[in-house]
Parts: sequence; C-alpha cells; structure tokens
Amino acid sequence: MDNLIIRRIRFRAIWPVFAALLLILIIPVQPRHADAGEASRNKVGSANASPHLEDLTWISRLYCGIETLGKTDSIPRTRILEHVCRAWNDGIKNLPADSLSAPVTFIEKLLHLQTDHITSLLEQATSSRDTSNAGVEMRLDEAASAIKEVSAIPPLVLAARDSTRSSLLVISSVGCACEMERCSKMVDLFALMQADTLEGPIAIVDLMQAPVLEDLLGQVTIPYWILLNEHGDVSTLIEGASEAAEVRASVVSWLGLWRARSHKDK
Repeated sequence: MDNLIIRRIRFRAIWPVFAALLLILIIPVQPRHADAGEASRNKVGSANASPHLEDLTWISRLYCGIETLGKTDSIPRTRILEHVCRAWNDGIKNLPADSLSAPVTFIEKLLHLQTDHITSLLEQATSSRDTSNAGVEMRLDEAASAIKEVSAIPPLVLAARDSTRSSLLVISSVGCACEMERCSKMVDLFALMQADTLEGPIAIVDLMQAPVLEDLLGQVTIPYWILLNEHGDVSTLIEGASEAAEVRASVVSWLGLWRARSHKDK
C-alpha cells in the first residue's frame, strides 16, 4: 500500500511537467508545410488549386489541440489562452503571401474577414483585465469556437480555385425556438448529405462564431444555404425554412455531383 501511495505522489509531481510538454506538442507555433508525399495524399482539387491553402490545415489541428487541453485541469486556462494566441499569430504570420492577401471572391473575403475576427478576439482575450477562471474560460471557448468555424472555409476556397461549385450552410446557435428548430433540421440534413453519396465541397458555419457573414451578406433569415459558383461567389441563397427535401434537391442539383446508389450497390 505504501508503495502505491508513493507512486501516486510521484505521478502527481510529474504530471504538470508532462502537461506542459503536451501543450507545446499539441499546439503548433507555425503552420506545417506538407512534403511532396503527403501533399499528393491530401490533395484537394487539381494541380491548378493553390497549395498554399493547404497550409491552413494547421488551424484544424490548433482547434483539436485546444479541445484536448481543455479536458485537463493541470494547465491554467490563462496559459492555454496565451499559447493559443501565440500559435495563431505565428501561424498567420508564416503563411505564404498569397494565402490570405487581396481577397476577391466572396469565399476568399469570408476567410480573410474571419481570420481577422479571430485575431481581434485573441487580442481582446489576452488583454482583458478579467482574470477570473470563468472569464478566461469564456474567452478561450469563444476563440476556440471561432477557430473551429474558420477551419471549414479553406476547402471551399480550394474548390473555387479549382473551378468547382460548393455550398455553405449557415446556422445559428442562438435564436428563438422556431429558428432553433429550423437550424436543427438543416444540421440533420447536412449530416445526412455528408453520410450519403453526395460528393462535393459542402461546409457548415455558426453565424454566432462567424459574424463577418453579416458584413458580406447583410441580415438573412437563419438558417440558409449559400450556393457558390465556380469562382467562389454567391449564386443563390436558399432559406432553411424550406422543406428539407427541396433544399437537398437544390443543393445536389447545384453541385452536380450526385451519384444515386441503391442500398443493394453499397
């Protein structure tokens, strides 16, 4: 029994050091550039697509790192927030010049504005005088949610650079009961379309974490689907108040990548 207690004490002494190493390993301080082999395996679109957008995959890894670290109580939330801010700023700074510069199309502008939004959020978060656990936790959650939303956008930018149509579902995590019910139905439809035989770039974002959408489109009834043309510009908006079957048919028809297969063929 004494040996068991000693081992537990030693583990507790080592855990903070291990947690600190985990923090460094999980949250990258700069984007990882894929080598030729990995680029060919993870390639999205044709050779005409910009490889620089693939560098933005570090944003998804950053979000996953925040989620992982959030499950442990051994690292102060203030420290996690500081590391996230540093990793984000270093990641944006080290991107190739044409990854985010001179946005022209709607989807490129959305990516550009959302990254600026996150940079502003992190600046406010780290400079806030509210150092309470609840305050830091709230700011970290807000930044993490915004980072999650921006990670859905690069595939649509790549689609546009490859002259491929795409679609973006915009929902809201805050609203009246009717709005929340409509959003829930569209989220279920989105999940079904992803799990089915639909092949094509589709993504989903939460307006509450991507408020820059209103800067581009104005106020639109939530939820709604944005059908993006081959250039990444808005072609049509479909309101989520429509019947799910009609929405599905419209999105599928727009993408033109539907392959109907019966369950017997699966």
